[in-house]
Amino acid sequence: MLLARESVNSGLLFDLAQLEKDIKELTAQSESESFWNDRKAALEIIEKLNNSKQNYDIYQKLTNDYNDLNELLSLGDESILEDVEASLNELDEETKEFEV
Repeated sequence: MLLARESVNSGLLFDLAQLEKDIKELTAQSESESFWNDRKAALEIIEKLNNSKQNYDIYQKLTNDYNDLNELLSLGDESILEDVEASLNELDEETKEFEV
């Protein structure tokens, strides 16, 4: 039994490519020599960059956890099913939190 690979809603509100692009652009802005000339704008950019990085990191963790569980299931070892189920329930909860 393999886990479903795609969510019906994936991509509707979360665009990984755009998030990666935003991180790259915000990082470039934060590294410019004139970055701190406008302190208020600089702080807004830093906040956006931190939020974007946090969302990216959460997404990567969820993806890695999903892939790990999928790999465990592909082994066909029934003795680990309870542990996989518990981990899957935890992943489901983390994913729901991320969706919000």
